[in-house]
Amino acid sequence: MEQYSDQIKKIAYYKERIINTLARQGVYPDNALIKEHMNNINSKLAIYSAPDVTTGELFDAEEFNQSILEIMADLKILYELAYKICIEDYNEVRAYAVTHIKQLESLAKSYQIKTALEVDSTYLGKTIFYQGSGFNISGDNGVKKIILGEIDITPGAKLVCIIDTVNDIDPANISFCFRYGRSDTELLGSPYNYNKDVIKVPGEMKCSTYEYSSPNNGILRSAFPMTPEGLKLNRDNAYIVYGGKDKIQIGYTSDRYITKVSGVTNQFDEAGKLSFYVVNGTYIDFNFNKEPISKNFTGTSEHDLPKHKKITMEYSAGFAFDFTTDGTIYATCDKAYIRGNDLMYPNMTTLNDFMIEEYSSGDKTPYGSVVYINNFNTGDLLRVNAIAVKEINELQEEGLQ
Repeated sequence: MEQYSDQIKKIAYYKERIINTLARQGVYPDNALIKEHMNNINSKLAIYSAPDVTTGELFDAEEFNQSILEIMADLKILYELAYKICIEDYNEVRAYAVTHIKQLESLAKSYQIKTALEVDSTYLGKTIFYQGSGFNISGDNGVKKIILGEIDITPGAKLVCIIDTVNDIDPANISFCFRYGRSDTELLGSPYNYNKDVIKVPGEMKCSTYEYSSPNNGILRSAFPMTPEGLKLNRDNAYIVYGGKDKIQIGYTSDRYITKVSGVTNQFDEAGKLSFYVVNGTYIDFNFNKEPISKNFTGTSEHDLPKHKKITMEYSAGFAFDFTTDGTIYATCDKAYIRGNDLMYPNMTTLNDFMIEEYSSGDKTPYGSVVYINNFNTGDLLRVNAIAVKEINELQEEGLQ
């Protein structure tokens, strides 16, 4: 049973008193004998208990002196406990609280800086490196060097580099340097807030493709499972789904799909908007009977296409067009998600044929990373709040996510 602090002190007082009494009587105070005497004592009560006194009874000086000693023992215990609780325990709790509050304030400030650093720079990408204190800074003659150490980087990604300093430094004087092993090849770039600079990393993300056909042709559905045979889902991977092969999406508000046959012109009696995706193509050439109201490309052809290219056009009534390309045409593009053991299509659609691209980073490559600051001749101490490096994969840059 848990005992209060005053009980512990009273038990110690009674044990000492019992031992002294037995010793004066010439009895050896063994543990069993002490325990027997202690069983008759209630440590919850005060040591002093007022004796019964009747009128006319003679004054007992010895009993009076014993009562004074017992009252003094009670007061001593109370004062010792009051001192411990009010002084020692209070200071211990206060020191603990102050220390942890300072830790929380430091942590909150660190997260505030990190949040501001990332939100104010770019929402894109995944942060692969962040440091908010303990920077390894060296250098002289106006050049400062901040060693970040090795950072594991995904091949084929693009890097966004961010730095926040207390000093007023021109971003043009700041450069990030990444070097793989002992290679002489260096990846150099400026902070992202200076000309929106990004650094292209050599290599490519691993991409596997799967075909999937839905048995429910023409039925409007949403959030349905679409896991093709042979696909082993991995929550660290990205899954991009292209729907409607050889189809074009038509409409402002209510979307519908038309089939695009090579060499056959499509004509539209009413004004509208169309869009489609060219996948794995190198060129696309258009023929119009009249210029579209708006389009996301210039002229009548696009060459050196990226792996995925979205085409959009807004047109007036009576518009007709045709195009040729060496890529594959799809009407829609969405990012699928994993729920349980299934890959899920996220939107409503009547399409039933899909092509799924699975992107995985594979093995990452370690790069030695350094930040250089030139023309730092103020004589002030270089103070850095935070440094971050973010990865943007090709899907994010093309706006497909």
